[in-house]
Amino acid sequence: GIWIAGGEVVSSRVFGNTAQVNGGGIYAIGGAVTQTELVNNSAGGMGGGLWSLNLERGENLLVANNYAERSGGGMYLLLGTVVNATLVNNLAAYGSGAYLGTGGVLHNSILWGNRESGGDKTQLRLAGGNILNSGVEGGVAVGSGNYKFSSDNSGSRPGELYFNFVSATSFAGNATSQAQLAELARADWQLAR
Repeated sequence: GIWIAGGEVVSSRVFGNTAQVNGGGIYAIGGAVTQTELVNNSAGGMGGGLWSLNLERGENLLVANNYAERSGGGMYLLLGTVVNATLVNNLAAYGSGAYLGTGGVLHNSILWGNRESGGDKTQLRLAGGNILNSGVEGGVAVGSGNYKFSSDNSGSRPGELYFNFVSATSFAGNATSQAQLAELARADWQLAR
């Protein structure tokens, strides 16, 4: 993966990395991560896709199919704000899509398909963080301006909001077979019209 201290990761695809402890895709202390895809990364501790302390800028991120043994399958964020992130099909024991610690804020983002290891569909865990103006599968009882979305991607449940991704993966966490790797290659997390 990538380790930054005050640096910047821009317009990158961070794929298939492993960290023994934290930050499988990116481990960031300060700095910025923008216009970047973090896919199929894993961490033995926290932050399968991204682990960050005091992130100065995080925006326009795709965080998909990452895994963390402990918490923050998609991202583990302390003291920083991430805007316009799509966190989908990540897996962790706790806080599958995002773990937002003290001062961690997720804004104008999507959380869908993330799963905790025991099968729980909890999309995120807050430990002093906040989520604002975001769409969350199953909803979220904290923050403001958030919307509850269905786990159904096709809109087959009348009256429920749904995302309608162009081509979602059918599994959470890392790819474990050639078929799943091929599915990751075909995935398109843009919203269909």
